[in-house]
Amino acid sequence: MRGLLYLWELTGEARFKQRAEEIFQVIARGQNDDGSWHKRFQVSTPDRLPDQAPYGMATEGTTLAVEMGTATPFTPAEHKALGGASAAGKRVLSYADQKGYQTHYLMIGLELLHRLTGRDDVAKCYLRAVDWFCGGPGVFDPEMAWKQHYGGVLCRHLSYAYKLTGERGYLEVGQQLLRRLVESQDWSDDPKRRGAVGMSPMYLSLLFYGVPHLLGALQDAGMDELKIKNCAHYALAGGTRTNLR
Repeated sequence: MRGLLYLWELTGEARFKQRAEEIFQVIARGQNDDGSWHKRFQVSTPDRLPDQAPYGMATEGTTLAVEMGTATPFTPAEHKALGGASAAGKRVLSYADQKGYQTHYLMIGLELLHRLTGRDDVAKCYLRAVDWFCGGPGVFDPEMAWKQHYGGVLCRHLSYAYKLTGERGYLEVGQQLLRRLVESQDWSDDPKRRGAVGMSPMYLSLLFYGVPHLLGALQDAGMDELKIKNCAHYALAGGTRTNLR
């Protein structure tokens, strides 16, 4: 969906927008009642949901293609050939397995679709998901959000939810996430690690894909961000812990 929307922005061709909106309908249909999605996107039509095929990296895109009618499902033999022993995975994921994996892919696509179209149904779908990250509508549980922050990218969604609603509770949760991100930074003398939050290039990209949006929203709302700005500077500059103070 994100790729189609980027192409629509670049070319103005209506076919890309149309296909992205068709994908959104599948995404909206697959959203659980509490606002979450399954850990890996699964076929969501009522006649197929009770007998989902095992999930896995090799089949994520295929389940979406099956749902949209552009591909046939893998057979059990094909699943086994692709996944080996792991192909005997769960068919229906329990609630405990529903982690906010969608933070850095799906949610950013929903945000982009709303920015480009202003559709109310997209905003409602998006806000329901952000509320799930926060423990439910009006709950604003920072502990639940921390479990789902995924490299800090959730900060972006908290800021956009604030822009959509004016609800400062989203930013207050964001403040708590930022504090925890500061606390989780590596303070060792190793120059290859100093300032890091999660030792992977992906986590670094997620951090700076999410945190700057929240910093801007906090500034707009007149909420404190000075210490967090120093944290971002520290991570980029590779300074000493004294810089944070």
